Amino acid sequence: MASTECYVRRLLAAAKDDTNYHALDEAFNIINGNVDRAGWEFPPDVLLQLGEVSNALETRPNYELRALELLERLKLEDNQLRARALLLRCLYESKVTNQLNLKGDRRVDRIKFALGFLLEAIKLALQADKKERYGFLVYNASLVFWEVSRPLMRPGWRQHLVEPVQQVIAAVNQLPPKPIPEPIVANSSAARAELERQRKEAEDKAEAPPGKGVPCPVDVVWKIELLLQLAFCLEDAGKVPDGQKALDEAVTALKNNPNAGKTFPWLPQTVLSARCHFAKLNSGSMNAVRTDANASNATRATATVSGRVNDGVCPTAFIPVFEEPHRNLACLPCFDCPTSAALDNSIFSVLS
Repeated sequence: MASTECYVRRLLAAAKDDTNYHALDEAFNIINGNVDRAGWEFPPDVLLQLGEVSNALETRPNYELRALELLERLKLEDNQLRARALLLRCLYESKVTNQLNLKGDRRVDRIKFALGFLLEAIKLALQADKKERYGFLVYNASLVFWEVSRPLMRPGWRQHLVEPVQQVIAAVNQLPPKPIPEPIVANSSAARAELERQRKEAEDKAEAPPGKGVPCPVDVVWKIELLLQLAFCLEDAGKVPDGQKALDEAVTALKNNPNAGKTFPWLPQTVLSARCHFAKLNSGSMNAVRTDANASNATRATATVSGRVNDGVCPTAFIPVFEEPHRNLACLPCFDCPTSAALDNSIFSVLS
């Protein structure tokens, strides 16, 4: 390894680990001042690391663009580095969209343009000869999708994300499931810490089958959240029956994995909130929703509030909007509706 390359790697590591902007600036200046050496003294993984660290620190978008330009010159093969470069390009285009403060159809087109790079990365990772080794790239792509698509996850705009969500879910479904163990129950913090240590130790000892690469299991909670996302996208596109099918699949997944609801107490309430919303579109399912809502006081309160809204108080209030992975859904009140504004604040707090 050349001394310059080694020095740049140390600078990028310091920038990432210590949020050291000075180290990042120095690494960029060295690479940018020796672009003729890109590819041999500065191999593709160094250029990619420059872009990824710049993206993580969020204040040097021109560094990301320069790294992407240099990687484009190298014409990478269909490997892990190219897939990661495509994900980086998706994040960069999304950041540019936010900086330009685009509105309306221009924003939709720009976000769909960014997602095109993400879907290309997923397609690469799922190639027959790479599928078993690149599962982590598929999972990372689903997280990037969540971040990039958030501006469109609103009523009237979600319809533009139906196909991307479907492709992401289809890709995630090809990853092995990650079982959710029973929640840790202990009488003291020391006992809880010991149980958690034993669990992590058992996970670390788990080895991949020979020739199968590094496994990347995905827990059912993440898949349920994506299915809920798809359900509301389909409903926004006027495909209510298809949206109901996606919601039913999420409900089935939750019932088949009871530990998910115990480990993440907000998840059953989130799913119930979505069912209440779809029940107003199909009155025949309201009785089933009410029956399931009697399971506990918490879910009954959620259903009461959701039912009250969905029965006519405000037809567009309490439509779930995803905030971030593995967190509860926030509910978006309809601030243009005077009836919604008159609702008691405690009602909003039940579902938020």
